[in-house]
Amino acid sequence: PTSGPSGGGALVTLMGGDFAPGPMRCHFGQVGVVSSYIAPHTVQCVAPPRAAGAWSRVLVRLSVDGDVVSAAGGRVHFVYQDEPTIRLVTPTTGPEKGQTRVSVLGSAFVSTASLKCRFGSMVVDALFVSSGMVNCTSPTHMPGLVAVEVSLDALHFTASNASFVYHAAARVLAVAPGAGPTHGGTNVSLTGRGLLQGRTCSFGGRAALRAVWVSQFEVVCVTPPRPIGLHAVRLTSSSALETDERSAATFEYLPPLEPVHIEPLLG
Repeated sequence: PTSGPSGGGALVTLMGGDFAPGPMRCHFGQVGVVSSYIAPHTVQCVAPPRAAGAWSRVLVRLSVDGDVVSAAGGRVHFVYQDEPTIRLVTPTTGPEKGQTRVSVLGSAFVSTASLKCRFGSMVVDALFVSSGMVNCTSPTHMPGLVAVEVSLDALHFTASNASFVYHAAARVLAVAPGAGPTHGGTNVSLTGRGLLQGRTCSFGGRAALRAVWVSQFEVVCVTPPRPIGLHAVRLTSSSALETDERSAATFEYLPPLEPVHIEPLLG
């Protein structure tokens, strides 16, 4: 790469010609390091830490038997970048299926082709927003807590205390009662797993009139008006459906009951 962290450690490949096995060194500005011969046209070296007081952009040269040769006529440079830091991530939780857009807030972020986020051991592309913010989409991961880190070069990642919690996909296992009138207003208890606080319900795609979170195993919702028939029941958040697609919970809307005969007529 043409850039790397100020702390050094980037594996830099120099391309040229007529390289031969022997004592060669790479020079980053005034700092020299041992290089590794790969092929007649390739050598590699590990960038040293940025020297105190040195410019962030330094000339890269190669020395053979102590004789320093300027690469490409002195036109090859390496840019030392300040190492990014993470202050917080938001939101801090999402479903195990992934697809949660996570904003990472911090400092020293740079727009590069290799900008990445890492959730645990899973690496995903990051979208540069500003020097203080990048966005990432969480990958699929089993439930649990994972560290969140950012890299400018897809090799060196931050070492922060930021974390993200994957929760089990919400799944509705039972609906009681299972039927009610078309004008709505029925209190319906949804029981299952992963029913996190802040969720509400939808009946046939229409949001419940009201929702009360009881526990991670139960949410009580008030049905909205819907036409006669069976309607799918889903647990939702403000941003997206959260219900496991395998859930097959339904609620049946029935016509309102109207008395056709009353006895006795007097009492």
